[in-house]
Amino acid sequence: MNMYQSENLPLIEKEEARLADVLQTIRQYGQDRKDKLASFWQELDALKKERLDAVSWQEKNRLTEKLRDKEAYNPHKYLPEFSQEDSPYFASFAIEDNDSRIKQQEFLLGKQSLFKDSKVVIIDWRQAAVSALYYEYEAGEEYEEEINGTERTGLLAEKNKYTIKARELLHIESSNGEVYEKRSAGWRRIDEKRTTSTDKQDSADHHLVDIVSLISPDQFRLITREYHGCLRLQGSAGAGKTTIALHRLSYLVFNYPEKFRVDRCLVLMFNRALRDYVSVTVDEMLGRDAQVETFHTWALRSLRSLGLRKISLVSNVAPSEFDSMKKTSGMAELIKEYAQSAGDAVAVEHLLRMYSSEALLTKFLSTEVRPALIKKFTDYYRQRLENLTNTNEIAFSDVGILLRLFQLRTLKKNPSAENFALNYFDHLVIDEAQDFSQVELECLFAASSRERSLTICADPNQQILSFVDSSGLKNFELQLRKSGVTEELLEVSYRSTAEIMEVANMVIGKGPETGGRKGEPVIFRRFSTKDEALTSLKETVLVQQEQSPNGLIAVVCRQKNQVNYVYEALKIVPGTRKEPQRFQPGILVTNAHQVKGLEFTAVVAWNVSAHDYRASNAQDRNLLYVVLSRACDRLAIFCHEEPSSYIKELAGNR
Repeated sequence: MNMYQSENLPLIEKEEARLADVLQTIRQYGQDRKDKLASFWQELDALKKERLDAVSWQEKNRLTEKLRDKEAYNPHKYLPEFSQEDSPYFASFAIEDNDSRIKQQEFLLGKQSLFKDSKVVIIDWRQAAVSALYYEYEAGEEYEEEINGTERTGLLAEKNKYTIKARELLHIESSNGEVYEKRSAGWRRIDEKRTTSTDKQDSADHHLVDIVSLISPDQFRLITREYHGCLRLQGSAGAGKTTIALHRLSYLVFNYPEKFRVDRCLVLMFNRALRDYVSVTVDEMLGRDAQVETFHTWALRSLRSLGLRKISLVSNVAPSEFDSMKKTSGMAELIKEYAQSAGDAVAVEHLLRMYSSEALLTKFLSTEVRPALIKKFTDYYRQRLENLTNTNEIAFSDVGILLRLFQLRTLKKNPSAENFALNYFDHLVIDEAQDFSQVELECLFAASSRERSLTICADPNQQILSFVDSSGLKNFELQLRKSGVTEELLEVSYRSTAEIMEVANMVIGKGPETGGRKGEPVIFRRFSTKDEALTSLKETVLVQQEQSPNGLIAVVCRQKNQVNYVYEALKIVPGTRKEPQRFQPGILVTNAHQVKGLEFTAVVAWNVSAHDYRASNAQDRNLLYVVLSRACDRLAIFCHEEPSSYIKELAGNR
């Protein structure tokens, strides 16, 4: 039997005994809580019966007052249910404090605090005053921290990480760098430390995972920074922008519940796939009252809150060539001017009137849009206005514009208005902000409460929508600075191996990153024909599945029509599906625009050709960067046509 070495027996025995003690404490806490709740309700029922039986009004008033006092001490308020029994803690650390009254102490960190009588058994990681000792220091380092108003100094003597699932200890990373893992044959020492990819494969769930056991000192400082103003996070793919933003929101709601009400916090994601990807984690971290939306679903709800209840989205209500005009930064100023002078009209009629004003469009869009296109645009909407039969239909690209128009009209009538669309949200997380237009960003800013607390994640190298004016984000950032904004740059990718990021960075002309975990070489394969490439692709994904049985492997195509024939070639392989609807183990065949913000155990980038990823096109470059940087552990690049110039160095070496 493959067992651990005998000299490591005390460590594993100690940790298994510790877990057994904690589980016993949890069970005892649960029973005590149940007993106190039962006793409370019994006493409350007895008081209610006594009040019902009372004859005099003086006695009834006395008992009513007694009931009110009793209800103030409802155990539900101070004895919350401990919901983390399956995985009660993820780390421990020991200190040797210079204060003689403290001396040596040991702490457990988890996602929820646990008390035994008045003694703390587990500390919630969001208790930053104490958890900073774990996150900010390494074992053997001296610390100096202010805890509860008192300066503390000493030595961090020990720091361990654990994986506990279904109340069983499965993984230990000790202070001295040794890593132990429990498998069917027993405990053994291994070389690899855990990553988010490892966690996903072990759980067979590839939604976004929390990183509480993996938070770096820099990430911890961002998560726990002061809550005033806005935080703008920029960084390379996989640097943790979204994860930091969500953990920061969890930290704010936990520590300042009166300022950050969970039902008034909004997480805005780029598309439905990304919304579904983070929703499970948001529910676990914040509860189901937290709102995770795409811009369009939130905007439609906001329009309803402003009285526009019958708006419907129609994909073919206007030519798609007009979308880029509606996403220009000049549109933001155009709306403001129109809103000041607009009279009464039904919602869509207002929109058409504004779109029909050639003078307005020329004034605000002429530096960004050709005069001929402006003329075509206004002529089209004048005709729609003259033949208006359905006053409720708008295009997807109209949603933000209509919302911003009615936000401004509402504020003109009532500057202190507060509803779902205005001055409402205590905190907003805006993910992938580089692909939102200035108008959409201003809609979200107006929906935040007057304290303007936001966390904004953006990376210009990942802007993939060619029709969105990139200057809009820059203009919006100038607006943020007036409210107070802290800008932070995250430079190290925690998602992908160093080998993967070296190739991804080559695409955007960025040098190799320092740090990062080592992994397997990136595979480049060139084929003479598509059929030859498809045959090899099937062999490759089978090998990937064998290497990672619980992994999620993505075959990412540039074009949607490629998805269909690649899927037909692979559907015989068990677990193969199209589109990122389920984040479970298997093989996902999808297109490049759908994988933004997601991550996979392995990625096969299909046919990275000069035709599909054009050298002269910034969005193609960014899109390829996004595709390659989705891979956590392994990356393969296939090509059966002339390779894209973005990977010419890689192609030339193979």
